[in-house]
Amino acid sequence: MAAAAVVSAVRERLNAYLVVEDVLLFRGSSTRDKFEWLNSQLVVVENFLKSLENNRDDVLEKIAIQLAYDVEDVVDYLALKHEWKDHWNWSIKTLLKFPSSHQVHRRHDFQTLKVRIDELVRKLLRITDYQNNTIPSSSFFFLTTLVGMEGDFEMVRNLLLTGIDAVTTISGVSGVGKTTLAKRLYDDPTVILNFHSRAWVTVGEQFHDRGMIENISSNFLFSSTIPELVEKDRRSLLVLDDVPSVQVWESIKFSDFSLYRGTKILITTRGKEVGLCKYGCYIHEMKTLPNDQGCQLFKIQSGAPVENSKQLSRETEEIVSKIVNCCQGLPLAINLVGGILKGKEDWAEALEALLQALLREQNKYNQHLDLGGGGTLLLLEKVVSLSYNHLPFHLKPCFLYLGHFPADQVISVEKLYLLLMAEGLISTARYQSHKIRMDAVEEYMLALVQRNLVLMEKEDVLGSRRIMKSFKLQNQIRNLCISIGEKEEFFGVADFNQGNKSLYLLRRTTLYTDHKYDDDDDDDDADDDNNDDYDVYSLNISEPKHVRSLFFFSSKSKLWPKELAVDLKKFRWTRVLDFNQVDFRVEKLPKGIEKLHYLRYLSFRGCYVEELPSSLSKFPFLETLDLSVKTSCKMTIHANVLRNMSRLRHLYFPLAYQSATDDKLKLDGLKKLEVLVNFHAGICDADHLPMLRNLEIFEGIGDGNNDNLEKMINFIQGNELVLSHSSLTIKNCDSSLDERLSVVTALLTCGCLHHLDIEEILFELILPLPWQFGSNLTNIDPMPTLGKLPQLRNLVLCNGAFVGKKIMCAEAEFVRLRCLKLLYLWGLREFEVEIGALPCLSNFMVMRCDNLKMLPDYLMEIPTLEQVTIACMPKEFKALVRRKAEDQLSKGHSLFVNFCGK
Repeated sequence: MAAAAVVSAVRERLNAYLVVEDVLLFRGSSTRDKFEWLNSQLVVVENFLKSLENNRDDVLEKIAIQLAYDVEDVVDYLALKHEWKDHWNWSIKTLLKFPSSHQVHRRHDFQTLKVRIDELVRKLLRITDYQNNTIPSSSFFFLTTLVGMEGDFEMVRNLLLTGIDAVTTISGVSGVGKTTLAKRLYDDPTVILNFHSRAWVTVGEQFHDRGMIENISSNFLFSSTIPELVEKDRRSLLVLDDVPSVQVWESIKFSDFSLYRGTKILITTRGKEVGLCKYGCYIHEMKTLPNDQGCQLFKIQSGAPVENSKQLSRETEEIVSKIVNCCQGLPLAINLVGGILKGKEDWAEALEALLQALLREQNKYNQHLDLGGGGTLLLLEKVVSLSYNHLPFHLKPCFLYLGHFPADQVISVEKLYLLLMAEGLISTARYQSHKIRMDAVEEYMLALVQRNLVLMEKEDVLGSRRIMKSFKLQNQIRNLCISIGEKEEFFGVADFNQGNKSLYLLRRTTLYTDHKYDDDDDDDDADDDNNDDYDVYSLNISEPKHVRSLFFFSSKSKLWPKELAVDLKKFRWTRVLDFNQVDFRVEKLPKGIEKLHYLRYLSFRGCYVEELPSSLSKFPFLETLDLSVKTSCKMTIHANVLRNMSRLRHLYFPLAYQSATDDKLKLDGLKKLEVLVNFHAGICDADHLPMLRNLEIFEGIGDGNNDNLEKMINFIQGNELVLSHSSLTIKNCDSSLDERLSVVTALLTCGCLHHLDIEEILFELILPLPWQFGSNLTNIDPMPTLGKLPQLRNLVLCNGAFVGKKIMCAEAEFVRLRCLKLLYLWGLREFEVEIGALPCLSNFMVMRCDNLKMLPDYLMEIPTLEQVTIACMPKEFKALVRRKAEDQLSKGHSLFVNFCGK
C-alpha cells in the first residue's frame, strides 16, 4: 500500500498548487490544463492501487511510485523557477544552469509523463476492477485491566514492597507482557509512595555502558552522580527494561550504585539467566495465558458486542477459542489480532474471516510454533503483518512511518504531524488549519492505539476531551514495521553501529550515526585526524536524486562523525532533513545543505548548532523549521535568514538565541506562519506580529522591555478568535513600579492567554484588581489577580515572581487551570486553596519553596488532580505530603506523587 500512499501524497501536493497557489504557477499559461489532467489521472491510479488489496503487483507499484515522484519533481521545479525569478530576480539563463533543469525538461516533459501514465492505467485495468475503499468508524478503547496478570502483579508488587531480595527479574518470551507488567508496577500509587525516587531505563540490544549510566542519572531528577541516586536513608526503585544478556547486565557495574538497604531493582528479560547475579535475586517467570483468560482478553480487545461472555453463541465462543489457540496464549498476539476487529460493524462475520486468515497462516507451517525458540518472533511477525494488512488505507503509511524512530523512543504526536505534512501524507487542502490537521493525526494514532499497534505514553486533558501527546512502539512491532517498510521500499534503516561501510539508501532513509568508537571519546587519540583506527563510512549515492527523506539520529548527542562522508548537495530532491541530537561543534553542518532548495522540513531538535548561517535562506518550499537545539546551546541567527521563507508554517526558535547583528530578526515575510514558538521580543521584531494573521499557536518571551511585552499581549488579545494556544514567559521585569502595573493591567485584559510563566519580581507590589492600584502598596497575593484570566491553563511562578509570605486560590478562581508550578519562591510560607477553586487542576509542582509549611488540605482532594511533584523540599514537608497521599489512596483517589531531589 506504499504505492497508493505515495500517489495520494503527490496528488494532494499537485492539487494544492492548482487550487491554493494558482496565481503563482499557472496564470496565463496552458500548463494548468496539462497538470489538471495529470491530477485527474493520478486519482484514477490511486483508486486502482487501493483496490489491489488481495492482488498486488510489485512491478506496477514501483512504476506508479516512480511516476508519481517524477510528476512532483516537474511541478516543484516549475514552482522553484517562478519563486527565484520573482524573489531573487534570477534570469532564465541563470535558472537553466540549475543542476536539475535540463534533466527535468529532457526526461520528464509532459508528453513523456502522459505516455507513461496511460500505459500504467492500461496495465492496472487488466488485473483489477475498481472497488470502493471503506474506512471503519472510529470508536476508541483503552485496555485498563491486566487480564491474566493479576496474580503476577500482586506477587511482584509484594516483592518490591516487602521482599528481602534487592533484585527482582521478570522473565518470559517476547510478547508475554513483561514490560506491561513492569510499567503497571512502576506507576502503581502504592509503589510510588514507598519509594523516594524512581527511574525507568530501557536497555535493549543497542547497549552503551556510559550512555546507560547517563540515562539512569537523567531519569532520577535533580541527581547528577550515581552515589546520589541511592542514599542510605532513601528507598529507590530502578527498572531496567529489556536486558538482553548476562554480559550486558554485568557491564552495567552495579557496584557503583552501592546497593543500600531499601533499594530495589526490577529487571525484564527474555532469559532467566540474566537474573542470576551476585546480589539476592528473585526470578518471576511469566507464562502465556490459558485459553479462558486468552478468550477474555480477546473479547475485550476486539470490542465484542456483549459484556457478558455467556451471551455469545456457542459457535462464536468456539471461533474465539480457536483464534486464541492460533495465538498460542501470547498476550501481545491476542491484543494485535483483537485490534483488527475493533470498530467492525458486523463483528461476527469479521470474526469468522479473521479465523480463516489465521488458519491459512498457520497451515503454512503445518504446526504450532515453538515459543521457546525463534517461533515467538515468527508468530508475532505473522500477527503484525495480518494486523497491518487489515488497516484502512490512510493508516498504513502512518504506521510504517513510525519505523523511522529509534527503538524505545517516545514519539511526539506533534513531530509526527509535521513529518507527515512535509511528506504530503496529510492534506493541507482537505485540512485547512493547523488544529484540524493535528486533530486528524491524533485520530490516526488513536486508531493505532485501538488496534494495539502503538502504546500511548502521555495525554493531556482539555475539558472533557483527552488529547494524545506522545506514544511508543514496542520493540517487536518496530522491528516488524521496519521489515514491512523495507519490503515495500517505503523506507529503510542504516545503522553505522553495525559496521556497514557502504549503504544503499531508499527514498526515505534513517541513519543511526553512533559508531563503535563512541565510548572512546575521552581518549586522547579520539580527536586525532590521523588516527588509523577510524574506519571510513560512506553512503552509496550512485542514484542520490531518488532520496526524498533523510533522518540522522544520534542516541547520546555525540559529535557528527567525521568519518561519515556525505555531501548533501547530491541529494538535491530531498524534502525532509532531520538531525536529532547531533553535536556539530567540531564537525560543522554537512556541506551542501544550502543546495537542498526543495526542502519542506528541516529540524535540528536536540542538536548542538551554534549558528544558523545566512546561506540557509533560500528554501522557498520550507514549511517547518525546528531550531529547538539543546538548552545549553545559544544559537546565532542572521537577521534576514528567515524572511524569504514565504511558505513557512511552523517555526520553533531555540530557548537561547541571538541576532548576528544589532538588527532584530525579520519575520514580516512569513505570512503563512501557523506555529511560532519561543518568539523573543528582544531579538525578533515585535512590530511584525500583526502581519502573522494565520498564527494559531504563539509562545512569546518578554525580557525586561515593557513595550515589547505589551505588543505581544496586544497581539494575543487581538487574535483571540484565531489563536488556539497562547503562552507568555515574563523574565527580568526590573522596570519601574508604574511600568509593572501597566503590564499587569494589560495581562488582565488578555482573556485568551493559556499559559503564563512569570520569572523574577513582577508581583511584589500589586493589589488584587487594577482599579485599586494606589500609592499604599504592600506585598499582596497575586492569585486573585491571575485567577480572573478566563482561559489560563498553565501557570508558573518562579525565581521570586512573588516575594510575599502567603498566596490563596479562592473559590471560582482559575476555572480552567490544569497545571500550577511554584518554583524557587523563597519567602512563601503559606498556601491555601478554598473548596471549589482550581476545579480542573491535573498537575501540581512545588520546588525549592523551602519555607512553605504544608500543602493545602483541599489541594490533594481535587477530583481532577492526577500528578503531584515534590522537588528539592525539606524532609518534613515530604513526610507530610506522603501521609496526605496515603490518606487519599485509602479513599480511592489514586494520585501519582513524585518525590525527587534532596
